[in-house]
Amino acid sequence: MVQRGAGKLLLGVVQAVADMGAEGGDQTSRSRVLEWKAGDELVLTSEGDLRFLVRAAWLDRRLVFAYALLRTN
Repeated sequence: MVQRGAGKLLLGVVQAVADMGAEGGDQTSRSRVLEWKAGDELVLTSEGDLRFLVRAAWLDRRLVFAYALLRTN
């Protein structure tokens, strides 16, 4: 129990040192890019909640639109 507590404390200290200056600064945040695949085929790419690119002609764009609306709310 003591080892686990010490491990969490050490992890917290390391994270605090690594995150110095990350709060409220002028740093830009990058949204992650997701690739949606069906089998080996790239179907859709998305960047955060802002940009969705349909890569497969067979994908119904209404489904992508509905997903984008649900993600932003």
